[in-house]
Amino acid sequence: MTSDTSPPRPRFKWTPKSVFFKIYDNILGRHGRCYVLRTLPKNSVGCELGVSRGDFSEYMLSLVNPRRLWLIDPWTYQPELAYEPYGGQVQKSQDEMDAMYREVSERFADRPAVRIIRKKTEQLTEEIADESLDWVYIDGCHEYEAVAADLRYFLPKVKGGG
Repeated sequence: MTSDTSPPRPRFKWTPKSVFFKIYDNILGRHGRCYVLRTLPKNSVGCELGVSRGDFSEYMLSLVNPRRLWLIDPWTYQPELAYEPYGGQVQKSQDEMDAMYREVSERFADRPAVRIIRKKTEQLTEEIADESLDWVYIDGCHEYEAVAADLRYFLPKVKGGG
């Protein structure tokens, strides 16, 4: 029986690239949304597009303390988008999406700063006035055309410098 006195092999090789991605994950990756919130002005008027269960909305309220926060989500089951949480990845039916909407409505019912709109971007008309928002957090459908439509709709809604 021989004894191996060599040091154990490292499980992970540290390289400049791996260090970069570790920093990226901690600042802009998984925690990037929190970093973005810290840059937003307190007592501002904002909008979150893509609310889901409202967990990030809750964090927005606690960290940014907006005087008005629009929460917009259609809460629509879309099976054709199977990779999205609302298309089969997490939720499995429109009943589940309806229940999620009710939970969010109840969760923020006692928050006077919060306004909830259950519509898709293309269904919005004049609910939000032009140049009335300080910022918009867009995290709805991740399809290219949907993101482009969200940007086209919300750009005029944001104040200059917002």
